[in-house]
Amino acid sequence: MQQSSAIIITGGSRGIGQALVRDALAQGRRVATCSRHESAFIRELRADDPGGEHFFWRALDVADADASKKFVKDVARHFGSIGGLVNNAGISDGQFLSLTPDDMLHRLLSINLEAVIRMTRQVVPYLLRENGGSIISIGSISGKRGFSGLSVYGATKSALEGFSRCLARELGPRAVRVNMVAPGLLSTDMLAATSQAEQQQIIALTPMGRLGSVDDVTGIVRFLLSDDARFITGQSIVVDGGFIC
Repeated sequence: MQQSSAIIITGGSRGIGQALVRDALAQGRRVATCSRHESAFIRELRADDPGGEHFFWRALDVADADASKKFVKDVARHFGSIGGLVNNAGISDGQFLSLTPDDMLHRLLSINLEAVIRMTRQVVPYLLRENGGSIISIGSISGKRGFSGLSVYGATKSALEGFSRCLARELGPRAVRVNMVAPGLLSTDMLAATSQAEQQQIIALTPMGRLGSVDDVTGIVRFLLSDDARFITGQSIVVDGGFIC
C-alpha cells in the first residue's frame, strides 16, 4: 500500500478508534474517519488541519447504508485514493439471550456485521484500483471463546472472522490483504460495563497479569497496514495477553 493513499478508520472518535487515528497520523498517513458525534479529539484534529490535507471526518452512523456509501465516495474524492480500511466501529451491548430484545439484536447485527460488510464492499473497488491494500476488522476474543451474556455480540465477531477469511481468498490474487485483530478486554471507556470483580478475575486468568490497552492494539494494526505484512492475509490475531491460550 502506498503511503500517500488514504486510510479509512471507522469509529475514530474515541477508544481504540481514536488511538488508531492518532497513530496513523503520527506515521504520516492521510486518515479519514467517521463517528456519530464529533468528540473533543475530532475537533482538535480538524482545528490542527483546517484544509483537510491529512485528516477528514464526517458525522456518520455506519448502519446508514446510503450515508456510508457517500462517505467512501467523499473520501476518495477528497484524497484521490484509498489504500486501506480499518473496520473499528462497533457496539458491545450484551444480555442473556432470553432477555435480549429485538432492537438490541438488530442493532448488534446491523453495526457489528452488516455495516462492516457494507463498508468493505464500498472500499474494495478503490483498493483494486491501487493494485493492493489492506483491510483490517477489529474483532474480539468473544468471537473465539464463550462469555455468558455475549452470545449475539460473540456471534457477530465470529461471523466477521469467517467473512475475513473468505474475502482474503477472494482478494488475494489482486494483492489485497484481509485480516482481523481480536483484542481482549481493554482499558477503554467500554470497561465501565465490566464490574471490578470481573476485571480482577480476567486479570488473574491472564498470563501477562494485566488488562490490555489501546497501545497494545495500535502496533499490530500499524504492522498489518504496512508493506511489512505484505504476505499476511486471512489471519485473526489475538491481542489478549494470553487469556484464551
